[in-house]
Amino acid sequence: MSGAEPVDPAPRLERAPALDRADRRVWLVREDLGPLGSFQWRGAAGHCAALAAAGAQGVVAASTGNFAAAVAWAAQRHGLGARVVVPEGISAAKHARLVLLGADVQRAGADLGEAVAVARRVAEERGWPYFEDGGSEAQLNGIATLGEALAERGLAAVLAPVACGALAAGIALGAARRGDTAVVGVQVRACSRLAARFHGRPDPPSRPGETIADGLADDRLVEPAFGLCLSLLRDVLVVDETELRSSMRLLDRVVGTMPEGAGAAALAGFLGEPLSVPAGDVAVVVSGANLSAELRADVAAG
Repeated sequence: MSGAEPVDPAPRLERAPALDRADRRVWLVREDLGPLGSFQWRGAAGHCAALAAAGAQGVVAASTGNFAAAVAWAAQRHGLGARVVVPEGISAAKHARLVLLGADVQRAGADLGEAVAVARRVAEERGWPYFEDGGSEAQLNGIATLGEALAERGLAAVLAPVACGALAAGIALGAARRGDTAVVGVQVRACSRLAARFHGRPDPPSRPGETIADGLADDRLVEPAFGLCLSLLRDVLVVDETELRSSMRLLDRVVGTMPEGAGAAALAGFLGEPLSVPAGDVAVVVSGANLSAELRADVAAG
């Protein structure tokens, strides 16, 4: 690992009785307190380790923020070069953070879909592997360690946000190895194609620009994450922007810090439909702490 310090993979669970509903005792899974402020390091570390072992010189990825940061971080730890392609609209703060993490950052495309197309071309030109979020077994197995640890706590259910599905799929994969903990995914209405497919409904319009949850502004159906979500999740809930903002403010009051939109989605799903998860101890994943000061102020103002 190029002399990198090890990272403790154990999840941090915090009891949150103020969030209890209908015989469901809530625990917060504080992935926002991890090394990068999100869960993404878990999967990126596993994937980049596999690339380094296979002799790769570098890796290419596309993202709106947290995934790119995790790829840059993991690549540096494993001695790999990293080119990350981000949409043109990414904030200056996120761009600077990626550079600090050692990434070669390229702005391209109006949205994530266009950035992905550019990243694939760059990977082909450089001869480096392209790392697609949700498309790597090594990534999902890295995230599965979180699911295993949570299931070993005897939880009735875990709720996790869903974009391409890597986090929910990885947790469900790990939980299935350790017990019968139910895993429920949560999407934002603006990007809810996986939820529609899960419930056998027609694909809804994709409107990534209409959500404050940058990390969930992605409704690509990526294998193997998509297939695992279909087969292993107990349910997939959908939340709107009002519910998302309310949960961000509530978490700010409960834990003293406001997560980004994607980080509050799982709680929004639980509070909107608490009876959709089994009674007992319920873990809600708080998955992202990378919120801009401007959006923080806007959400706090209500």
